[in-house]
This record gives sequence, C-alpha cells and structure tokens, in this order.
Amino acid sequence: MDKFLKKSWFEVKSFAKELFDEDPMRIRPYLSYANQHKIHIKGRVLEDERIIEMEENSTLDNLINNLKSFASDEAKFAKVIITYQEQIIETYTDDDGYFEVELDIEQEPTDGEFLEWDSAHIMTPNFKNEKGETVENTIGILLPHRDTEHVIVSDIDDTVLVTNVNSFLKLKMLYNTLFKNVHTRMPFEDISEVLHTLSLNKEGKKVNPIFYLSNSPWNLYDMLHNFLKLENIPMGPLFLRDFGLKFGDELKAFRNHKMNTLEHLLEFYKEQNFILIGDATESDTDIYLELFTKYSNRIDHIYIRGDKAKKNARVLEMIEKHPEAPIHLIEHSSDILKFQEKKHTH
Repeated sequence: MDKFLKKSWFEVKSFAKELFDEDPMRIRPYLSYANQHKIHIKGRVLEDERIIEMEENSTLDNLINNLKSFASDEAKFAKVIITYQEQIIETYTDDDGYFEVELDIEQEPTDGEFLEWDSAHIMTPNFKNEKGETVENTIGILLPHRDTEHVIVSDIDDTVLVTNVNSFLKLKMLYNTLFKNVHTRMPFEDISEVLHTLSLNKEGKKVNPIFYLSNSPWNLYDMLHNFLKLENIPMGPLFLRDFGLKFGDELKAFRNHKMNTLEHLLEFYKEQNFILIGDATESDTDIYLELFTKYSNRIDHIYIRGDKAKKNARVLEMIEKHPEAPIHLIEHSSDILKFQEKKHTH
C-alpha cells in the first residue's frame, strides 16, 4: 500500500509539473469533407500533451491523461497556412485555437468501390516543434462519390459509445470520461457491423458516408477518433462542441449544436437523402423530428435507441403523434438492419 501511495504521489507531481510547463505546440486536424463545389476544413492549434493511452494504464494514469486533454493550452490568433492542390489559403485561429475554412473547388465525384479520401497540408509558421522545425500536419478530406445512396449521421453518446449520459447526476458518465481510456471504453453491441452494412449501397459499394455527432467537447476528439479505429467502426468526420463561457449568439449556437450541424450537412449535401441515428436519453428525437418537418423528402429513416421506460414512452408517444415520420424505436443496433431489409422488400 505504501509503495502504491508513493507511486501515485510521484505521478501526481509529474502531472502537475507538466500541466504548468510549456509544451510544444501541435496542429490537431479534424477529419474534413467535400462536395463537388466546396471543401470544409477544420482543426485546432494547441499544446502537445504527448498523451499515450495503453490498455494496461491504471485508473490513475487514465485520470491524469484525461485531465491533460482538458487542460491543454491553445494557440490564439496564430497564422495557419493551408495548401490544397494549387490553392494556398491563409487563416488565423480564433480565441480558442480553432481554424475553419471553406475552399471553393470544382471536381467530379469519385466512382470507385469505396469512398476516397484526399488530403491538405497545414502548417503554422508561428511555432516550432522540439526539433526546431515548423509545426505542420496533413488533414484527411472525405470526397463525394457518384453512387452514394444516403448520408448517415449518428449520435455518439449512448448510440455508438456507452457513455451513460442518463445516469444519476451523470456520475457514470463522469467516471467513464475521467477514469477510462480508449481501450476500456465500450461500444454498443453490433454497432460496427450495422454501420458497415449501412455504408454499402445496393450494388455493394462502400460509398455511403457516415458522420458522427456529439455534445461532447472537442477535447475528446483524439479518444473518439482512436475509438472508432480500435473498434473497427467506419471512419468519418466528427462534430463536437467547444466548452467554456459563452454568451449571446455563441451560447445559442452551443445549445443548438446538433440542430445546426444537421442543417449544415443537409444543405452541404443537397442532393443526398439521410439516415439519422440517435438515442432516447437526450433530445435527438425532438431534433430529428423537427428536421423531418423541413426536409421530409430527404430523411429516409430515423432510428432512436431506447433507454429507460419513461424515455421510451415519450418516444413512442411522439411516433404515434407523427405517423408520417419514419421514426423507429430500437432496442438493439441490429434492429436497424431489420427495418432496412423491410424497406428493400417493399
């Protein structure tokens, strides 16, 4: 026990030292996406906390790493230079270290057996890494495909990743966030297989893109991105939120994050129909239903994962009140495929 306490004390001291020391900066590119006319690119310039998550990490290791991810300092108003093909765009990070641009392009959709990714080069001349080199990175860009049949947008928390948002005082959610790592977080059963199947069009081409939506903070991006890879869940751009003090329009946008993101995607991919996946613990049903009233001819299915009886009863009541809306309350991820099969047999 004494040995454990000594080890814990040194780990906490080491963390405190790293927390207040200046770390080298890095560019964190977020997976980006394109249609035939625009590319949307987003990323962040922030401290490199050099977090390494391993399966054998202790609970204390996980706590320290997770606190580091939330405590990292960002580069405010730093110049960022983005190079894509022949275009060079200069922009600046905002007060929280984010940069976000849309590039005008004209390109034909791809036509292969799979979705294709392109890349852009990103660098910031304001900072050097430990080797004295300019900080740079590449960013993945999801390209549009000629044979896409629908775009899938899935909530993450308690839909793809077990988060326990609805736990008492959100205690289980906090425990999962602070004391677990990517190796110990759990996916919902069959969700990988289901999303891989949804990504196939009728010809069996894997060309239906998947986007992920969450009210979680951008600080969890690395964990979520690595979680998708580790669990063999189809990769796609993630849309998270920036936490912090907000007022006025910023506060309104923060509260309406999911609605605003979905409307953006529906407008960005104007020619595509959508499948929306969420859960009963938050307001997914309300948001998806409101969107259906505006884009009824483009939303093919809405799947809501059930939770507790009271939450499920509310969803069932909404389904009854809106028989025209394609809302399905599901218990298991695999139920989604049953509804998809029914659609194809009619």
